[in-house]
Amino acid sequence: MKSSPSVQKHCCPIRELGASVEHNLEKALQNADVVIGLRLQKERMRSALLSSEDEYYRSYGLTQARVALAKPDAIVMHPGPTNRGVEIESSVADGPQSIILEQVTGGIATRMAIMSIAMGNVEKSLVSSRTS
Repeated sequence: MKSSPSVQKHCCPIRELGASVEHNLEKALQNADVVIGLRLQKERMRSALLSSEDEYYRSYGLTQARVALAKPDAIVMHPGPTNRGVEIESSVADGPQSIILEQVTGGIATRMAIMSIAMGNVEKSLVSSRTS
């Protein structure tokens, strides 16, 4: 499948960073070190942006067969919460390569820290703008 000029234009900066763009999922997964699932929001499914959950799963779901295309020691990530049987197979989400729980736990702590820093920076900038 050939990319449109618009897609090619937006992919160029990615290529300049040493990454590649692949439009075939199975090919993209071959020898991958990390497999990251997409968080799909149910409300987007209902708004007809996707034909069906089954179609999405058949086309893009992280199954054991797809993960097997990656390196044997590849890790599986997902931002959570997962839609099992749509985005990811339960055996993959709970499998030995999955670091989803650790990722979600770390994500919560990271967001809390960012919010704390941001709020501190907001307070500092308010103080300095009042004294100027």
